[in-house]
Amino acid sequence: MLRMLFVVPLLILAIYVGCWGQYYSESDTLSIIPADGVAGDTISITFSLVNTFNVGGFQIRMTFDNSTFGPIAMHLASRSSHYNLFGADFNTPGVAILYATSWNPLSTPIVPGSGAIASLDFVILNDAQPGSFNFNFEDSDSLSHQNSLSNCVGDSLVIPILISSQVEIYPSSGINERSPIPRNSELSQNYPNPFNGTTRISFTLEKTEMIELKVYNPLGQMVATLYSGSAPSGETTVYWNSQAAGRDVSSGLYFYRIYGSQSGAITKTMTLLK
Repeated sequence: MLRMLFVVPLLILAIYVGCWGQYYSESDTLSIIPADGVAGDTISITFSLVNTFNVGGFQIRMTFDNSTFGPIAMHLASRSSHYNLFGADFNTPGVAILYATSWNPLSTPIVPGSGAIASLDFVILNDAQPGSFNFNFEDSDSLSHQNSLSNCVGDSLVIPILISSQVEIYPSSGINERSPIPRNSELSQNYPNPFNGTTRISFTLEKTEMIELKVYNPLGQMVATLYSGSAPSGETTVYWNSQAAGRDVSSGLYFYRIYGSQSGAITKTMTLLK
C-alpha cells in the first residue's frame, strides 16, 4: 500500500509536469483512426497505441476545428478499462486534452501490444460544410510534451511517434460516392427550447432495442441519464428537470445524445436559460 501511494503521485507528476527521464521512441506509436460522417452525425475519434512497454498513464492533446465539431465525451477502451483516473478538458476552443492513469500502475498497466486505448465523441455541427478536416496531435509549446506516455513506475516519460488524421464530412444530399447509413431511430428536438426548469425529449424507434439517452455539458461531462434499457418501438417521451445528481445545473448549452444498440448514435443541442 505504501508503495502504491508513492507510485501514483509520481505517475501523475510524470504526465503533467515532467519527470527525471524522457526519450523519443522509435517504435511506440500513437495514432488517430480516420472517421467520416455528415452534418448532424455523432462520430467517434479513436486513439490507437502500439506500445513496447507497460504504460502506466497517458496524455493526449489534440486540435480540431471548433466551428465544425463539438466535443461530447471521452471513453476508455478495453486496453485501458482498468484505469481509475481519466477525463477530458475542452476549456480551450478547438483543443481537447485527454488523460488517464491507473491508481496501481505496477499491477494494472496497459501491457505491450496494439489497439485502441481511448475515444472521443464529437458531434458534427448542423451547419458544417463538406470537406476534409484535420485532427492533429499538437503540443501547446515545444517543451510541454503533452502527447506522451508514462511507464508504470512514473520515472520516465516516453514521447511516441504521432500519426494525426482527418475527418471527412460528406454532403448530406447523398450526391457523393458514400451512401448515408440508414437510421431506424429518430431523436426529436427538445421542447421547449430554450427552456427554464423542465424540457421534454422524445425519440422514435422502428423496433425494440437497448437505448441510452444521456445529457452532457460543454466540457463533455455526463450530467444526467434520462433513459437506459430496453425501449419499445414507436415514440417514447422523457423529461429533464435541469438537474444533475439532485442539484440544479447552470444555464448554458447542453448536448443530449441517444445511443441505440442497433441504430447508432444521434446528438442534438439544447439551451437552458434561468
